[in-house]
Amino acid sequence: MFGFFKNKYDNPALLEEISRTEEKWFVFLDKLEMRLQQLCSDALPELSAVFNEDSDPYKRSHSCMLSGLIGQVNQIRQKAIAAKEAHIIPFIYTSRITLPDLISSSGRKYHHRLYRFQMACFERHHQFEGKINEGIAKLRAVEGTI
Repeated sequence: MFGFFKNKYDNPALLEEISRTEEKWFVFLDKLEMRLQQLCSDALPELSAVFNEDSDPYKRSHSCMLSGLIGQVNQIRQKAIAAKEAHIIPFIYTSRITLPDLISSSGRKYHHRLYRFQMACFERHHQFEGKINEGIAKLRAVEGTI
């Protein structure tokens, strides 16, 4: 009657961009995780050796090295947070603005896809944060045998 159902929203470029952005985000976090794992695995024996060789009863050399390593791990964390705030969150908001209403069938499809993208990216970042915390816990747990 009014032609409401003739105009369907179709934006395959947006779906492709969502997939591409999600893939880039996952690859970026994988690279940061590899860097974190390499940092922790290389630092553990050295940190243990510093602990064993430190004659100071307060183990200041060990504490100083541990603080430096935790600082490097926190830089990795900040890099991920900055990337999420600069690329993922603005992409979600700008994409949501261009979509039709949620109550339309075509709008619902795109809103659901964008929601799945958002949840996948945030869940992946949450997993990354867990690995960061595990790495820090491993570094803090290193104490040599006296």
